[in-house]
Amino acid sequence: MITEKLKNELLILFKKNNKKIKNDSVIKNISKNNNIPVNEIEKWFEWIETTYLYILSKNEVNNIEIQIKEKENEYNINMENMIIKKPEIKE
Repeated sequence: MITEKLKNELLILFKKNNKKIKNDSVIKNISKNNNIPVNEIEKWFEWIETTYLYILSKNEVNNIEIQIKEKENEYNINMENMIIKKPEIKE
């Protein structure tokens, strides 16, 4: 089982490595030093990366939603101050 201290170290390593998973030699070294299977360390790095990508995506979606709301508000303000005529269609 991975301790909280090791989890924090993995997060710090992920951040130091430009938010990418470390190479195999570093993972093996961490595994040997902490007496944890390599597979477990790899899974944690993958989980960290997946979570990071999820948060990035969620922030991007939130920013787009904010932009949409701003555009809708702007449109509503324009609609209140303007009279839009219905187009006349001649047959």
